[in-house]
Amino acid sequence: MSRNGSGVQSSPGSSFPAVANTLIESTKFNNVITDINNVLTQSISNDGQTPILANLPMGGFKHTGAAAGAVAGEYVEYAQAAAQIAAAIAPLAALAGATFTGKIGYTSPVSVTQLTSKVTGVTANGLCGNITMSSAALAAGGTAVFTLSNTSIASGDIVNLAISDGASIGSYRVAAENSRAGTVYIILHNDTGGSLSEPVVISFAIFKAS
Repeated sequence: MSRNGSGVQSSPGSSFPAVANTLIESTKFNNVITDINNVLTQSISNDGQTPILANLPMGGFKHTGAAAGAVAGEYVEYAQAAAQIAAAIAPLAALAGATFTGKIGYTSPVSVTQLTSKVTGVTANGLCGNITMSSAALAAGGTAVFTLSNTSIASGDIVNLAISDGASIGSYRVAAENSRAGTVYIILHNDTGGSLSEPVVISFAIFKAS
């Protein structure tokens, strides 16, 4: 009857055990041999001949003495996994307590100065930079719109703006509109009740859509 589904093997009841001083019947003998063959076939050969046909429940026990995996389809041995994890976190450990003194974000900003008036277009090719606007007067409550031409701008990109220098605090609002490949409109609004003649510096950074 081979194994019973729980790993327990029992020989055929009607054929085993043999009775002393009794002629062995061929049918009973063959049943026992067939049963032994079935059990051996279902066993795992230690030379790797036997393919595993189902999941092997380990019952809380371990595979021991395994070699480290080397190619796809081989499982990872404990010491190998521990070494790989240690190697992966080593760079992070090196950062613990470190002081970062480098730059975050885009580097190498471009700079351009606007000529003539606050509505004169400018060209500044780069992912970030500074635009020094003309010091021409901007009337109280007035708005100046000019074009920034920049080959780094692609369709769908977001152009982020900030007033970084040259302006009285709280006197202006700045925005970017109609960003498209190669150009964007920059809008500067005078929020005060008087005319302002300041070389406002607008910093920009392009956030790529893809």
